[in-house]
Amino acid sequence: MKIRPRDPTHRLSIDITSLLRKLNLRETINLTSPKQDTLIVIANGTPDNEAITLLLHLHNGKHTVDIAFPKYKHIKAAQILHEYLKENYTKILLILDQEEWQIDKIHEHLKKNIIGIKNYKIDKNTKRLATAEIEHGTKQAKLIIVINGLDIESLKKHTIEDHLLTLTKELLQENIKLTGNPKQLWQQINKNKRLKIYNEMLKHKNITLKHFKQHNKAIALIKQNNPK
Repeated sequence: MKIRPRDPTHRLSIDITSLLRKLNLRETINLTSPKQDTLIVIANGTPDNEAITLLLHLHNGKHTVDIAFPKYKHIKAAQILHEYLKENYTKILLILDQEEWQIDKIHEHLKKNIIGIKNYKIDKNTKRLATAEIEHGTKQAKLIIVINGLDIESLKKHTIEDHLLTLTKELLQENIKLTGNPKQLWQQINKNKRLKIYNEMLKHKNITLKHFKQHNKAIALIKQNNPK
């Protein structure tokens, strides 16, 4: 899948463009495409933007999705989701870190604070995935929610870095101790090595996707009824 940043001048959009250039994946970003009907809302920052872009690329297909980095971060993004319906988006994928929250509390907050939400259903196999519908005026959209993180008790919080770190351990056979803050652990890996990790992700699709189970389910949902 390809991405179309809603704001190509946003810092996180520029970061993605730079990364794709380094990985020789310029075709993954589409700056000239018209607005799409599917929107991915990344409610945190980096490396969420990078990891999600690479996952979309690994899922193949000619379909393009819009990508947004809202002003309101993490769970606060809930309060502005309904505004995207004004632009005729029919599918919205919200991706946010678990951070230090209990997963149940995140779901409760989203159900209470997303305007026009109904039919909120948590996935039977993973509580980190949910689906719902949003209505605002005459507009309707399907909403998919992904909560980043893995059930690793030794980590103080849970973020997209959980997935990247466990993947790194397998791909590079690195002896990374998964304790403390996953963001700090990822930042301790130098930029050149992180780029190497991203390259290895692209070379080992099946291994990579295994570490992002809730994301794979969500991407499959947004691909339904869209061109493969």
